[in-house]
Amino acid sequence: MKTEYDFSKGERGKFYHPNAVFNLPVYTEDTTMITKDILKQEIDQIQDEYIEVLYTVIKAFEYPIQKTHPTLSSSTGQWDAFLEKFAGSFANAPLHRGEQGTYEVREALQ
Repeated sequence: MKTEYDFSKGERGKFYHPNAVFNLPVYTEDTTMITKDILKQEIDQIQDEYIEVLYTVIKAFEYPIQKTHPTLSSSTGQWDAFLEKFAGSFANAPLHRGEQGTYEVREALQ
């Protein structure tokens, strides 16, 4: 790599396209590529009793986190109803955190 580059003849925005759509591949830990087609195939295999939950999760990803989701806002009570319905889903099989092992004791930083 050069220590310095000359951008004096560069053209700002030359490759900028405001309506460009990117379909970037996503890979799992075992290097399997995930595409929309693969997701659709997986969704087709979902049991009917989970369809409503899956739909709610998908809708949650349609809006940026910073904004309030229009259909799940607390003012409508739908989000509260969702939490009430599914918050206790592990009541009969609570999650258990196993032993964490022992760790070395280090000297305090000064």
